[in-house]
Amino acid sequence: MRTTHLFHVLLLGFASASASAQCQSGPCDEPHGGFGCIVDECCEAVCDVDQNCCEIGWDEFCVIFSEEICPGLACPGSQPCDQFSVVPGCDDRDCCRLSCDHDWYCCSIQWDDLCIDLAEDICSSPLCELRIPPGAIDESEPCDERLNDGCNILSEESTSIMLGDVILGTTTTSTPRDTDWFSFQLEQATTIRVVLESEFPAQLTLQSGVCEGPLEFHSIHEALPCAEALEIDLQLGPGDWFLIVSPGFEQIALRAYLPCALDELEKGEDPPATYFGVRYLLSVLPGEIPCATDPDLDGDGIVGGADLTRLLVEWGSGDPVADLDCDGVVGGGDLTVLLSFWGT
Repeated sequence: MRTTHLFHVLLLGFASASASAQCQSGPCDEPHGGFGCIVDECCEAVCDVDQNCCEIGWDEFCVIFSEEICPGLACPGSQPCDQFSVVPGCDDRDCCRLSCDHDWYCCSIQWDDLCIDLAEDICSSPLCELRIPPGAIDESEPCDERLNDGCNILSEESTSIMLGDVILGTTTTSTPRDTDWFSFQLEQATTIRVVLESEFPAQLTLQSGVCEGPLEFHSIHEALPCAEALEIDLQLGPGDWFLIVSPGFEQIALRAYLPCALDELEKGEDPPATYFGVRYLLSVLPGEIPCATDPDLDGDGIVGGADLTRLLVEWGSGDPVADLDCDGVVGGGDLTVLLSFWGT
């Protein structure tokens, strides 16, 4: 009888059952005599396919269904959301699902340190609405268009930004994921302060150069919704620069759950889930940290081995003394500057 029912369900394309799931205790990957299994969202998905799994008992057919349906459905898990586990998911169902919607790894492979950090960042964030200051400049990009996505689009168009500007922008995860590129030119080494506030987890990337190349990545930062504004001082050299705002964290991009309200739905399609607002405020102000460009790092009057040693010690840091090209990090550009003054 169960075999006939199994093939009937398969032929119907896994039609949803009308009975609501009665998910209780018991493993999802082993037959047992109880109703449903302990992982709610796996249990509910299986019982939508075969209501007997929640009304008669969780047998071997329910296990077969779970193997096909439940990969990635791990909420709630057995361990706290703030603890590492080789088992996917965590014990707060809502927080678990929100985290896994943003990083599939957390519900498919294991609940690692990145999942812990992600849950800490987003699970306690209430929906927020930015206060828009008078004089804010509207980005003027409809959410269903890609007008200023810089090097990610054929036109290479970006939005110009100047010192003192406050931009009111929006970004979404609709296909293709929106990345807003703001461009500016510097005639000389300058320190700027960048301020970013957002209604969603926002990723801020600093790049220099031109789309035709070379295009150099410098740093990446994050602003969390309803948190204090991200404020960073950047020591930048002369040239062409980009500030890029997109959905994401410092270590991972968001590619879902910031939908565009103008996207058309297919017939019968449910609106996508929404967890955050889509607006942000980006400001570029004069910086407060002087930009040092003297390659004589030890102050002995000549550029030599001691200065090179100091630069290598600070390699990868943001040390303002060794950051000779003023890009915010000690690296290859600073070494080039120092060697060009060698012996002077």
